[in-house]
Amino acid sequence: MAAPAAAPSDPANDLVLLERVFLRLGSADSDEQLQTCIGKFLTPVLLKLASPHEQVRKKVMELLLHLNKRIRCRPEVQLPIDALLQQYQDARATSFVLNFSIIYLTMGYPRLPKERQTELIPTVLQSISSRSQAHQDVILLMLMPILGTIGNKASTLKLSDRPEQTKSLLRLAKEILLLPYWAVPGNKNIGVEIPVPPGMSLASYKQVTDKGIQSADELEKTKQSIVNFLNTDAFEDKDMLLCLIIAAADSRFSVANIANVGLGKVSCAVDWSSKELCRPIYDLFLGNSSGTADQKRTPSCTRIRLKLLQYLSRATRDGIIFPQCVKIVSSSMVSNNTNPRLKKLALNFSINILSSEDSAALEVHGSLLIAELIKLTENDDERAHHPQAFTCIGQIANKIPLVYIRTNFQTIEKLFDKMPEVEPDLRIAIREALLAFANAIKNINDHSELMDASQLISKSSVTSGDAEMVDVSKSQNSNKKSGYLDESQKSIIIALLEKHMDNEDQMVRFVATRYASVLFPKEHIPSKYLLLLASGDSKEEIKLDALKSLYGTARNSEIEDLVQNITMQSTQIEERPSKPEPDKKDKVGPSFESMVEFVWNKISKRKESSNLKHRFVVGNHVLPFAPTTYYEILRYLRMLLNHDAGILNGVPHPSVSSPILAGHLRKFLITSDALEHFLNMVKMILTPSPDVIPFTCLVDIIGCIPQKMSPQFVDQLPFLQSNFTNSMREEIRDLAAVLYSLIKVHTSNINDIGNNIIEMIENSKSIKSLESQCGLIAAYTNLLERSIVIHKLKSNIALNDLDVSQWKPYKEGVLYLAECLSSTQNLIVNAACKNIAILGKTYALPLENSTESDISMFNLISDEKNATSEKNTEKSEYLNEAGGVMTKLKIVNKLFLVIKNPKFSSKIKERATATLGLINVGERFPFSKKIIEGFLKMAKETKDFEIHLQIGESLVYCIDGVNSPENRDIWSEPMPDKDSTIRDNQALLENDENLEWLLTELLNFANNPHPNSRQASCIWLLALLKNCSNKKPLQSKLSIIQDAFMEYLSENNDIVQDVASKGLSLVYQCSNENDKKELVNKLVDQLAGGKRQVAQVTQDTKIFEEGQLGKTPTGGNLSTYKELCSFASDLNQPDLIYKFMHLANHNAMWNSKKGAAFGFHSIAQQAGSQLSEHLPKIVPRLYRYRFDPTPKIQNSMSSIWHALVPETQKTVEKYQSEILNDLITNLTANQWRIRMSCCLALTDLLRGMRNLGDDISRLGELWSQIFRVMDDVHEGTRNAAENTALVLSKFCLRFTDGTPGKFGKEVMGATLPILLNTGITNTVAEVRQVSLQTVSKMVTTAGESLKPFLPQLIPALLQATGDLESSKLSYLSTMLGGKQQSQEIVDSARAQAAKSHYTTETVAKCVQYIDISTFDAMLPSVLELMKSPQLGTKVACTHLFTCITHHLGKEIMPLAGKIMFSLVNGLLDRNIAVRKHCADTLGSLVGYSKESSVDKLLQKLCTWYKERDEESVRNSIALTLQSISNKHGELLKDKSDLVMPMLFLSMHAEKTPETKATVELYEEIWTDISPGKEQGIRMNLSQICDCLKETINSPSWSMKTQAANAIATVALEMKSGLGSQRQQLIEMLLDALKGRTWKGKEKLLSALANLCRYDADVENLPSELLQQVVDNVMKECNKPDPVYKRCSLSALGDILEVLKMDRFEQVYNTLSDTLAKDVASIGKDSDDESDSNEETIKKKEQHILLQEVAYETLGKAWPNNFETQQKYHRVFASHCSDFLPTNTRTVQVAILIALKLYVEKLIIINGDKTQPNVEKMEVDDVDKSNSDDLEFIITHIINALDYSLGISKHTRLRKEALNIINMLGKTLKETQVDEFTRLKQLYQKYEADLIKDAAPEIRTRLSHIKLIFQDK
Repeated sequence: MAAPAAAPSDPANDLVLLERVFLRLGSADSDEQLQTCIGKFLTPVLLKLASPHEQVRKKVMELLLHLNKRIRCRPEVQLPIDALLQQYQDARATSFVLNFSIIYLTMGYPRLPKERQTELIPTVLQSISSRSQAHQDVILLMLMPILGTIGNKASTLKLSDRPEQTKSLLRLAKEILLLPYWAVPGNKNIGVEIPVPPGMSLASYKQVTDKGIQSADELEKTKQSIVNFLNTDAFEDKDMLLCLIIAAADSRFSVANIANVGLGKVSCAVDWSSKELCRPIYDLFLGNSSGTADQKRTPSCTRIRLKLLQYLSRATRDGIIFPQCVKIVSSSMVSNNTNPRLKKLALNFSINILSSEDSAALEVHGSLLIAELIKLTENDDERAHHPQAFTCIGQIANKIPLVYIRTNFQTIEKLFDKMPEVEPDLRIAIREALLAFANAIKNINDHSELMDASQLISKSSVTSGDAEMVDVSKSQNSNKKSGYLDESQKSIIIALLEKHMDNEDQMVRFVATRYASVLFPKEHIPSKYLLLLASGDSKEEIKLDALKSLYGTARNSEIEDLVQNITMQSTQIEERPSKPEPDKKDKVGPSFESMVEFVWNKISKRKESSNLKHRFVVGNHVLPFAPTTYYEILRYLRMLLNHDAGILNGVPHPSVSSPILAGHLRKFLITSDALEHFLNMVKMILTPSPDVIPFTCLVDIIGCIPQKMSPQFVDQLPFLQSNFTNSMREEIRDLAAVLYSLIKVHTSNINDIGNNIIEMIENSKSIKSLESQCGLIAAYTNLLERSIVIHKLKSNIALNDLDVSQWKPYKEGVLYLAECLSSTQNLIVNAACKNIAILGKTYALPLENSTESDISMFNLISDEKNATSEKNTEKSEYLNEAGGVMTKLKIVNKLFLVIKNPKFSSKIKERATATLGLINVGERFPFSKKIIEGFLKMAKETKDFEIHLQIGESLVYCIDGVNSPENRDIWSEPMPDKDSTIRDNQALLENDENLEWLLTELLNFANNPHPNSRQASCIWLLALLKNCSNKKPLQSKLSIIQDAFMEYLSENNDIVQDVASKGLSLVYQCSNENDKKELVNKLVDQLAGGKRQVAQVTQDTKIFEEGQLGKTPTGGNLSTYKELCSFASDLNQPDLIYKFMHLANHNAMWNSKKGAAFGFHSIAQQAGSQLSEHLPKIVPRLYRYRFDPTPKIQNSMSSIWHALVPETQKTVEKYQSEILNDLITNLTANQWRIRMSCCLALTDLLRGMRNLGDDISRLGELWSQIFRVMDDVHEGTRNAAENTALVLSKFCLRFTDGTPGKFGKEVMGATLPILLNTGITNTVAEVRQVSLQTVSKMVTTAGESLKPFLPQLIPALLQATGDLESSKLSYLSTMLGGKQQSQEIVDSARAQAAKSHYTTETVAKCVQYIDISTFDAMLPSVLELMKSPQLGTKVACTHLFTCITHHLGKEIMPLAGKIMFSLVNGLLDRNIAVRKHCADTLGSLVGYSKESSVDKLLQKLCTWYKERDEESVRNSIALTLQSISNKHGELLKDKSDLVMPMLFLSMHAEKTPETKATVELYEEIWTDISPGKEQGIRMNLSQICDCLKETINSPSWSMKTQAANAIATVALEMKSGLGSQRQQLIEMLLDALKGRTWKGKEKLLSALANLCRYDADVENLPSELLQQVVDNVMKECNKPDPVYKRCSLSALGDILEVLKMDRFEQVYNTLSDTLAKDVASIGKDSDDESDSNEETIKKKEQHILLQEVAYETLGKAWPNNFETQQKYHRVFASHCSDFLPTNTRTVQVAILIALKLYVEKLIIINGDKTQPNVEKMEVDDVDKSNSDDLEFIITHIINALDYSLGISKHTRLRKEALNIINMLGKTLKETQVDEFTRLKQLYQKYEADLIKDAAPEIRTRLSHIKLIFQDK
């Protein structure tokens, strides 16, 4: 706590205290003393600054001055920061104290360790919260270099609670990040002033450099710290955005890279439409000139600008701030502080500016923006940016057109001129800009804001040739509309466009065309003229664009409809034309008159012009336009004429609209110049290039007003005659013939006409050209038709007296046409049919009715079933009969023969069919009923829909007869009403009878199974119903017709279903209310159940469409009942026919449903009230049918749905329960198409469903059903079900997201059980996947609400982990069972896969919501799962236990015992991966378990180790102990009395490839918990010995071996200090040695040798014990096993050498046989003849090894006892000398080693070292025997050495020989001169050779030996 403010005190006392402090500081010699002194006195001294006494304050200042000097030169001295912070926070501290406190804070804080600085950051920030801004800035600058180290603890700063401090922190961070590296004070040259860096003010620059950063490297580290701190999410995204952008633009990558990481996340999270977010970026980019001179900021540098503009380009709406945004573009374009990349970004930003919603600001500042862009495009140095600039200009023009027009209207002209001159890329950009200008101009709404066009475009651009365009535009003031240019501007733009319309560059022409299309209203004449010119362009793109502008479409068929002013598309079954509706004009262009006059004037100008581009030569004629352009002009004018006349739904004249056009012509145009000019234009093109369009134009005019127009075209008759005679096109021949007849009839008398007709008939007979014949036939037929019509109308006096029936030309013409019907030429027959129809509907044919032969032939033609070759011949003769009487019936017969002739095309057959109907119109035809009969008999013969349609129309003509509306002059008479068409009542009665009979026949067809008959009857019924609905016979059979149509709805024919639906619609219109209701009910039943009446089946009944079932093996069809039966019989499977019929019935049912949909579609709009009560039944089924996989069904059902349901969403919500119930019920229907449609429908339903409402209880059932369908046999259904499951998953997750309410919990309650119990364990992979994904996401989103479900959820997920494991991995693991290492790798991969599986990850997500009660509830299930055979399940369970342990901590202690028990059992699992995870989990669990449980665990492990010899168990124990050591190491240290003995024992197991890893693991654990090997043994020696005692007596040989190894280690490590334990261990080993030899027993001997070898007080052991040791070991040496014997001998040698015990005689006797045995003799003297060569070799190797050890043991056993030596020294020496040459090299080395030991202990040379008083023998004292012994010994030794030195290639042999020489030389040098001399001679013998040996061990010994022999 800070000291309180100083109270009034005596200044003398204060001065004394300060002097003492001064003295203490001065006497501090070391840094430690100074630091202690400062820490104690600094803060109290600072408090004295608040003293009121001047002398005290001066003394304090003096002391602080001294302190500062001492501190600055000692950077290691720490200041008391905590005390200074506490004092600084004191509210009572004076400003003087605060100022000095902050000085020492800033001085001492950086001296602290980094960790301590980081810890103090929250405290430091808290301390400045109430201080001045200056103080805050100083402290914050001090913290900047260390802020980045705070990491995830940034949230502890709670900066959100201190907004002002946060603002200051970010402000200073921004200034530091802006500071460039060249501007730091450390880079400042002497005398050079550093300018203020870009983006900074002078004040901010001084603030961060004067007392802050002093070097570039320091600045870099500070910036890194700041950016790291920003990336910790300590601030809101919007606050730190600017700092991150600046940092990302840093010149050093170490800063920029870190910033880019955070910037990517922040930039996506902020709201770029916020003005507060974007304004600082604008200010930094442009600088700030407000405030004082020190506070003015300069604009940022180019590098930062690039980064700022990159992100500023994301700004939208309010983020676009004016005028700053425009200034940014301007500054980036023209200032010195820019580069090409910045200019490119600025252009992009200029487009982004347009997203601003401040339209007023755009208007105000847009001119400046456009000016800058225009300036850029005019600068040739910036050509690289021109394309983008033009693009920007265009887009700006679209957004703010008024600004553009006001400032840059003249740019259009410049760009038009520039476009052909530039490169292609730039040309495209200019084109796009010009097109954007066009749209901009079009969007102008306020004409008053436009400047005078004369001020905007230079007058020079308008040529004299364009003056007319201007004048015409000015004359159209009446057409001026709001939204377009004023007339002067239109005129000038038109002049500009006409100038460029003929440009050679197609792109220029295209733009000009688009301007003409866009800028002008429909009625603007000059623009339409330009578009007509463009419509003939050679480039398709330009042509289509012009056509689309003129007509609204570029499709020729649609253009023709528009020309005819057709507003409704005709249906397949055309209704009888009705009267045109009243005039409803909607302008499609200018008026016909004005357009004609304008074009005529242009033609006149072009004729006078010398411009070759305006002259087009065709033959001998010069045209003002190209022919294609000319045709388009005429077509457009014809459209205008029809539109002006008010023609609706017109067809080519003559038609129902012809009288309307005639009236318009007579009323408005007959006296006008426009009509004359139009006809002159037609004449102008007609002669040089006759085509359909000019002929059609003439037909329209002349046909409508023939009396007026015909005389003007008399001179054209020869031209017309040549065309219908010579033209190869049928359309031109027909039009020319019509024109010829119109002109001829109205300009000639009856005789001339008759003669002309006769002449044409004769010429037609004689001419060979088929086209000429057809033209002549058409011409005279039209002459006849016009003459007869005019006679009937009495409109021409010259024809009033004509007797048509006796008129010869008429008779001759009809007879010739009848003859032509017998022709074999298609053209002639077609012409005959067509022209007979024209005459037949005009007047009665001038022929007799019939003859008997005609009647019989009619019967023959009709009876096709009994047709034979003879009858066919008869028909052929009848058809070609010449000279016979031509009758009406004969013509009928011929027409029927034409229809039935397969050689004729369908078009001719349709013409013949129409003719049969039309000949009933001109008279009361006597054979109408026969014609009807003929048609009925044809029903089965053809399936051609078009012919059936035509027959239906002809049947109507037959029924109407002379009362037909067709019985009129179409040119002059309008369409009559149905009631006014009755001309003959008697004929009406006859026709009604025929209708009654016809209906009966057609209704009988409804029961006919033949598909052709059914199609025909359906179509014909519809035709009659549409055209004869007012007739009584039809009204009386309306209900029967309805039933027929209902039956037709079930047909497997879309056409029939469509026709039947239309028929039902008409029936519905004609029915009363009860019938309407009944019809609706029937449709509903059929739609719901697909009902169909049982139909008769014959052998020809078509069950399937052709190809629907494929072909038979022989290539036959499978469609009719007969074919199916034959196929089933061929396969010898009669029952197959029933399957075929079942399939057919299935198809019929669905066709019935589709047909019902067709019916609904037709009557839905009319039967709304009747259908409403059926909606709950209809809507669910229709909803499902909409998703039927068959497109036909789907489309039809969708159409009825939209007809019934105007608002889909509301309807679905209303009937949601019904729909859902229907879908769930049918999800598992027996038909795959139903299942699939349900899945698709469910997908759509769930996507739009807000909630389930009361149906939530069915959610589980829904999941279950979908799971079943996901395992469907049909692939498409499975795929649909998978998609549905995904959608259902999202639907459920939507309600469990966040904090789910009651409904969300209900969803979880209904969903989780089915997912857990059925889904995630399902055998279908897709079901498991979607279930796991759903559960995982639900866990992620549901949060705490998931807790009640966890006891069921987690066990299910754990079980699923194992069930979902890859079977391939499991199989691979089983396969590798014999390869432990490979299997371990695979199992580890399996375990890792299980831990990273969806289920395990989901479990990990659930852990955070588990409390102890929840875990207690689920624990039994989890423990049961630990017994699962699945590896994945066990691993997942252990992973759960680990997570829970860390999550609950000590809370888990009550349950830890149960878990531990299960895990301990898991340690015995056969799979190593399971054992590892159980061990790892145990390591975590023991830290939170009861001490008793831990003790039991460790005791269990120790017991297992001793009792279980399996390697897997020992490995599990090691893994468990390692896990405990790693996670709770202190626990093992506390339990060392239990653990250490077992660890010590276990680390001494034999290391084999299988056990090596385990033993090393035990060694590692020992190292971790033991202070050292020796120390660890010493600390636990008693326990270790007890353990070893128990183990050494184990029945297990391996345990005995381990204990022996452990005892050996104890002996090695504890060379002293074993005390009484040594004897115990020896006794233990002696006891263990008893018995037979077993594997590893040799370790007991090694341990025994070690115990006897190492200890200073080994002599203190009882001699009896030592004797016992030697006796036992010697006993073991007699064991036969060679390996064990070697070990026994080795131990014996070591023990005898250590104990110095004389047992040489026993040893020698024991080994003599072994030593004397020759290796070569092994195998030769063997009694076992079965020994193989390999076994012999092995025995030899064993014997050699045994000899090696034997010689070494013999040497070690050589005693110091004189008597024994005296007895054996000759034997030893002679034996070694004699046997040396006969043994192998390794044995020779062993002999020399033994010899060395022998020489070393030889008393006669060295004396008795055990008796110090006995010196070695001098020469004088040696008696004769000893002398002889010595000589004998030396001689044999020298012999051995001589042999050994002679073997130059065996270094080791030589080394041992030199060792003996060295030893003997030293011994013999002083006493035994002769022996020494002999030894020297031996050495000298080999010296030269030895010197050459490069082996270092030889050279070292040579150097020593040389010294010995040097003096002698």
